[in-house]
Amino acid sequence: MALKAGTVAAVGGGGKGGVFDGEACACLVRELRQSFESGRTRSYEWRKQQLRMVLKFLVEKEALIVQALHRDLRKPGFEACVSE
Repeated sequence: MALKAGTVAAVGGGGKGGVFDGEACACLVRELRQSFESGRTRSYEWRKQQLRMVLKFLVEKEALIVQALHRDLRKPGFEACVSE
């Protein structure tokens, strides 16, 4: 599924002064529902690759994520690794 350029801009805060308003939200929900209702899905291999990439990202960025959780929420490193 590929989102339309206007939708991506709306989600990214583009357009109306960077505000994701009700109209942009409704548009996004409509497009996502149409995509879901079409029954068209990605392949099993594509999904596996996406999960591998998420895991790679988390492994590579673990230290930064732990630092951010400590800075923002005062969450200790062990707790961040166990609960997040």
